[in-house]
Amino acid sequence: MTQPLREKLASKLTWLEKKQKNPGILDVRKDARIIPANPHTMLTLADGSVHECFVIDMSVAGASVSAQLQPPIGMPLAVGACIGRVVRLSRNGFAVKFVESQNRHDLNRLVIRSAPLPSAGGAKAVPRFGRGYVAA
Repeated sequence: MTQPLREKLASKLTWLEKKQKNPGILDVRKDARIIPANPHTMLTLADGSVHECFVIDMSVAGASVSAQLQPPIGMPLAVGACIGRVVRLSRNGFAVKFVESQNRHDLNRLVIRSAPLPSAGGAKAVPRFGRGYVAA
């Protein structure tokens, strides 16, 4: 680990220790994090492929996701029906920043989605990115 990364990690650990001792310390993140009751959802990549994933936490601005794949930074994808881009990689997954801020009351419905049902031909019905893509 590089020295700047060590310093950043040490700073985070110090903050967490202080937060545990004093719950009154505020989290300065812009948007509150939500941990979904059912964290399983689907990732849809730009090529139309669909992958199962686990939502670590989410906010109106994005989500922290764990999956079998680790897409590169900048890759467009959808977490459930929320379109975004990968902005950060971690050991346990990656962070996605949504293109548009989501409504807090709709967030769980939009992010947490079950697998698409197979079509009559056995292929998965998969939403495509592009002009015709509509987030339901």
